[in-house]
Amino acid sequence: MMRIFVIALILVSFSSNLHAQKRVKAACGDKVTGEFTTPAETHIYEIALQANQIMEAKIIPTGDYLNFRTEFFDPVNSRIIYDDNGTFNDANKRNLEVKTGVLSGRGVYKLHIHNFGYYGDGGRVGLYTIQFTCSTQ
Repeated sequence: MMRIFVIALILVSFSSNLHAQKRVKAACGDKVTGEFTTPAETHIYEIALQANQIMEAKIIPTGDYLNFRTEFFDPVNSRIIYDDNGTFNDANKRNLEVKTGVLSGRGVYKLHIHNFGYYGDGGRVGLYTIQFTCSTQ
């Protein structure tokens, strides 16, 4: 009986450190509405891009209290952009724009949007919109 309790306690402590994830497929030109419904969520937008493209995502929260940060990963899951645009430190900065340089490879890139800070701070719920635009160099 004691062994089962210890295993259950270990599983609960590991699962409490995990963040909810939601995956969404997106394309250049898409305008998507997202909603954070739990305090520690990550939304992962998967977008197929080509070499010589530049991708820009404009993320606009609804209301005054939603903060977020982003990470952008290449097709082999190497992080190439991290940005919070100061939204966790400055209440006047509400919108976040993520713009890549000229991409060198083709494949599925991933934009992670987190409603919590790098150290787990934040975590408010709310709606936002994201607009994807792409151009070719």
